[in-house]
Amino acid sequence: MKKKIFGILLFLMISMTVLAPLSAFAATNEVTCEDTFGTSTTGSDTTLKDTLTSIIRLVGGIGGLFFTLCIMIVSLVIIFVSISPKQRGIAWVGLFGCFGGAFIFFAGYKFAGAIAVIAGANC
Repeated sequence: MKKKIFGILLFLMISMTVLAPLSAFAATNEVTCEDTFGTSTTGSDTTLKDTLTSIIRLVGGIGGLFFTLCIMIVSLVIIFVSISPKQRGIAWVGLFGCFGGAFIFFAGYKFAGAIAVIAGANC
């Protein structure tokens, strides 16, 4: 019981240290991007959104590439290697897991702009 209470208190402490700085901006509607990041000389500063979008595209592209390579390797193993029926089931589960991972990373690459806006990079 003590471990459970300690785990809950630890979770609350960590979440409050993350969420407490955000509450300063949640109370008022007067805080703008210029207040937070300074004024822009070009009128429309999208540096934060562009940076976050490029990072999401980079991670999504590399992750999708590696999962696609895993799909090809597992497919070749299933096709050309003589494995027992018990291990064949594990290989098929791994193949479908790689399909799911590739789908998630390529979706992140495709929707990088929307993910950046959801993450709060409107400036």
